[in-house]
Amino acid sequence: MLTVLINVSIIWLCSLLFYELLLKKQTFHRLNRFYLLFTLIAGILLPLLPWGKSVQATILDKDAAMIAVAPATTTAGSAVTIPVAALQEHFMSISCWQFLYITGLAAALLYQLRELWQLRQMYRHSVIQRQEQWIIATTGRPHSPLSFLRIIFISGRDQYTEREWQMLLQHEQQHYHSRHILDLLLMQLVAVLLWFHPLVYIYRYKLRLLHEYEVDSLQQGDVQSYGRFLLEQATLKPG
Repeated sequence: MLTVLINVSIIWLCSLLFYELLLKKQTFHRLNRFYLLFTLIAGILLPLLPWGKSVQATILDKDAAMIAVAPATTTAGSAVTIPVAALQEHFMSISCWQFLYITGLAAALLYQLRELWQLRQMYRHSVIQRQEQWIIATTGRPHSPLSFLRIIFISGRDQYTEREWQMLLQHEQQHYHSRHILDLLLMQLVAVLLWFHPLVYIYRYKLRLLHEYEVDSLQQGDVQSYGRFLLEQATLKPG
């Protein structure tokens, strides 16, 4: 298992370095988005392919052979006690690592469920309105606009001019039509399963940034006003 994690880390690290050096400043944001998703998944799957398992099996066979030879090279009194003690210590260490992993996994899962619960509570205590195919949830609290599927959470409609409101709707609609929610759900799943890996969170940060770049690149009209408006919204305090 340690060998798999090392291989995953190497693939992810090399992919992120390649992205930083050659792709980050390019403007083909959708291609960059596909690259990050592809290397994220490939980094998990490639070490699990048959050649990785065969190498691990070979190492395990060598370890088993060493244990089998050990009794023949020791005295009669220690032939049984030494291998048994070593095996007990080995399995005990595995159990400790498994306990730590499961504990972290449970904590990461609870954290994600807590965020969903908070989103549900925010929706329940909001004033709900419909605008075409969108549901506008007015929370009455200061926070940056956010969307989940077809629900757009805002502090209040009266704080936007008509032009700003159209820019906000267009921005959130582009997120929805670009299926960014699928990327985020995948990242949340990986973040739960591999909660201990720091590169997972770097992937998530860069992917979210790419989502914004992709949406902004589709903006038409007064780009300066649009950018200034988004900057103002991003600096609002969270709810």
